[in-house]
Amino acid sequence: MGKHVLVVGWEPTSIDFDSDFFRGKPLTAASIQAGLDADHARLLAAGYDVTWLYARYGGDPAAEAARLRDLLAARPADLVVVGGGVRLDPTATPMLEALVNAAASAGVRLGFNTTPNDTAAAVERGLADALVA
Repeated sequence: MGKHVLVVGWEPTSIDFDSDFFRGKPLTAASIQAGLDADHARLLAAGYDVTWLYARYGGDPAAEAARLRDLLAARPADLVVVGGGVRLDPTATPMLEALVNAAASAGVRLGFNTTPNDTAAAVERGLADALVA
C-alpha cells in the first residue's frame, strides 16, 4: 500500500448549515459527503492508503485532538490533511489549533484542502513538497 494519509474534516451530518460560516453556501451534508467520497476514490486509485477522522462540528477540541493523537499513535501517517471547513470558519479556531498541535506533536506534515472536492490535490501538494524538503 502507498503512503498513509489521514484526512480530518467535519462529520457532514453534524454541520450547522445555519451558522454564520455555512449559511448561504451551496453545501449540504449529502454534497459534502459526495465530494469526500469522490476524493477518497481518487486517492485510492492513486495508490494512497487513506484514513478519515470526522470531527463533530461544535465538538470539544481537546477530545477531537485526542482522537487524532490516538489514530496517529496507532498508525502513523505521512500527511494529515485538515479540511477547509475546519480551517476557515472563525468559530472553529480552537478546534483548528487543537488538531494542528496534535499533528505537530506527532511530527506529521500538514496539507490543506479548500473544498470537499480537492482533498486529492492537497495530498499531492503535501507529499510532493515532502520529497523536496
